[in-house]
Amino acid sequence: MAKNSRARGRSKVIAGNVKQGFGKLIGDQQLEAEGVAEVAQGRAAESAAKASGQMIGAAQELTGTIKHVMGDVIQSPGLSAEGQAEIDAGERRQKASG
Repeated sequence: MAKNSRARGRSKVIAGNVKQGFGKLIGDQQLEAEGVAEVAQGRAAESAAKASGQMIGAAQELTGTIKHVMGDVIQSPGLSAEGQAEIDAGERRQKASG
């Protein structure tokens, strides 16, 4: 979901840059301004998607930590391993979002 939002934001930035450049080229200040606004909206969407991915990764890492610790406490190697796998997945998601 965050990847789609990030891609949509990137697309909006590209489209805004094209609009802005074309507006500047033909001397259309309104088109240029629309391009500037579209770039800003796209960058905001990209930032929101990035933050969302990082938050999801952090939550996944926290859940994994809880499972891992509980697995150690109740001496359940399966639960501990499942928790470690979630920790690793959460860390990867956060790095991918950064």
